Amino acid sequence: MMAKQRIPVLWAISSCLLSASTVWPGDSLSRGNRAFQEGKFEQAAAIYETEEDSSDLLTRRFNAGVSWDRAGSPDKAIERFEEVSARAEGDLRRSAFYNAGCSHFQKGKAISQDALKVEDPDARVEKLAEAVKAYYAAAKFFRQAQPSSEDVSYNLSITKTALHGALDQISRIQEEKKNKAEEEALKSPPQLLHAILLKERQHRALSRAFAHEPASKLRLEARQLRKAESENRALTEKLQHHLTAPPPSPPQAAGGAQPPGGQPAPPGPSEEEKARNARAAEALEKAIKAQQDAEVAYSKQDMPRAGTGHTQAIQELRTAIEAFPIELPAVLGEGIATQEAIHSGLDGLLKSEKDKEDKGEQKKTAMSAAASGLGKAIVDALKDKVLEPLAKLVNPQIAADAKAMADDEDDVVWVSRIVSQAVVSAPEKPPASPAGPAQPPPGPDQPPELTPERAKELSEALQREGKEAHEASAKAKEELSAGRALPALPEAKRALDALKRAADLLPKPPEPPEARLKKLIDKQEGARQAAEGLASLQPEARGAAQGQLSGTQREDGRDARDIASELEKRPDEPAKMAAPKVREGEAQIFSSAEALSRDRVDEGKAAIEKDIKALEEALALLQGKNRDQQNQNQEQKKQSEGQSQKKDSKKEDKKKAEKEDKSRYALTPREARLKEEEMDRQRREEEGKIYSAPSNTTVEKDW
Repeated sequence: MMAKQRIPVLWAISSCLLSASTVWPGDSLSRGNRAFQEGKFEQAAAIYETEEDSSDLLTRRFNAGVSWDRAGSPDKAIERFEEVSARAEGDLRRSAFYNAGCSHFQKGKAISQDALKVEDPDARVEKLAEAVKAYYAAAKFFRQAQPSSEDVSYNLSITKTALHGALDQISRIQEEKKNKAEEEALKSPPQLLHAILLKERQHRALSRAFAHEPASKLRLEARQLRKAESENRALTEKLQHHLTAPPPSPPQAAGGAQPPGGQPAPPGPSEEEKARNARAAEALEKAIKAQQDAEVAYSKQDMPRAGTGHTQAIQELRTAIEAFPIELPAVLGEGIATQEAIHSGLDGLLKSEKDKEDKGEQKKTAMSAAASGLGKAIVDALKDKVLEPLAKLVNPQIAADAKAMADDEDDVVWVSRIVSQAVVSAPEKPPASPAGPAQPPPGPDQPPELTPERAKELSEALQREGKEAHEASAKAKEELSAGRALPALPEAKRALDALKRAADLLPKPPEPPEARLKKLIDKQEGARQAAEGLASLQPEARGAAQGQLSGTQREDGRDARDIASELEKRPDEPAKMAAPKVREGEAQIFSSAEALSRDRVDEGKAAIEKDIKALEEALALLQGKNRDQQNQNQEQKKQSEGQSQKKDSKKEDKKKAEKEDKSRYALTPREARLKEEEMDRQRREEEGKIYSAPSNTTVEKDW
């Protein structure tokens, strides 16, 4: 009999040894061993994976896993080791668990090293997340390698270290991304103030929502709300520090010279700006104290007190916002959205009161029905990831009581007051140059020039609508504070209508060509359907419909002409490439109009098909891709979905087979004893084929 051979399989953590057996002609195990020794790892794996019915089937599966790992296919190696660990017993089972852990660790390490080469932070986080999954799997398999040994314990500790390292990298990237976003936000204090104010409103709404819950059930909710409020307070503190101690301007060179690069240093803040920043910072200091009070209330699970803290913080944040120039469209939009939510809640409240009035449950209904509108608005308003789990726990029947609605109405009162004091100024005209060309008149899609007379009229109209909204919202707040929903509803509706009229008065920015092109494509899709329906009409009715459709097409042709002219004036490359396509679509639209006017329906439909294709190609070019790329991307998506479905099907088949294999080992106590005796006998035979011993190979110390 030939001496037993040992084929070492080296790992990054430790080494596992490949089994060997007596070499008999035609024996798959010995042939696989020879191929492995010759370095033909894929060939060895294929030999080991033959489906011969023999007692060494699991041993060969184990060896196939080792071969696949040496061949550079860790996923196949993991699959084989997991298969053996689920079906084998004794030392072979332990070695399979051990090797599966090794393979998962190597996979995680390779992914982590690849992640270091990725520049994009989001892509790097995705890579590191994959490595974390691999490290988790490695730790799981090492724990199942029983009985444990010094090597297993050491490998487990190394895996945990690598796992924590990957998690720390993810945390650092996310923290850097957050800090960068905050630094960008600090450049525009008014916008950041609005974001902080919105968070305070959300936190206040949730504190009201949980105010009626028993304290014993609020531990998790209070902890999460406290964490969210702490993050919002930290952002407020950063903004206050930025306003009180703004970053210094770059120092100028000696003798008043320009700094390197030839660009003059930006001027420091003026005295007016310093005074404005000081007023805002003073208000923010008071807001920070109120936020701290809310945090303390959450630590004591005192939801009503936390809501009071949020209300005080909101009032101070409003004062800080008023220190800066107000962005009226943004403030108006927030006020309209808040008033719509309140009106919806009141409407639902009164409908429910009417439905249950005869049952004598008006008071109970007022609490539950108010939440049907506002409670949903509270949940929908959540943007903070820390609070997302709480959104599922909010009970709408508790979330919206009259006091919460009054607090929200107070936000509308503030917005209305801002609008009632709005003053619109006409822009200053630059001095005319005697040799300069005359400015063209504004186009059809551009707002008229804001003259001083027009600015005065606009200011007076805004103030008039703002005063009406302020009066109505103040009355609605008073009624809601007293718990009277019925008289509050018409006042809330009056305030909402006034705010909407004020928003309609503001000049609307012109739509970009991309948006106008999308609308034009939708119109042409409708024209195609209308042209297809002409055949079903009677001759006398068809003539009138064709004439109407022809006139509509001529209007759309003029729209296409305006879009093409605007694109031709733009200097960017996508616009230059898209303009000819829009011109082509314009020509086809006018062709369809001419064909329809002459009762050539088929010719008109063909022209509409062509203009839609040309306009879609133009839109694709404006979006940075051509139509061929779109089709290619769609085809690749379909292929990937098909491959994914095939992989899922294979996984299901594998799980089913493993389940059937595991069911074979479901034994009665008597069968288990007999099986144990048989296993002892088979183990002694297996020990002649497989040998495993500890190794001295370990991971590099600096990993």
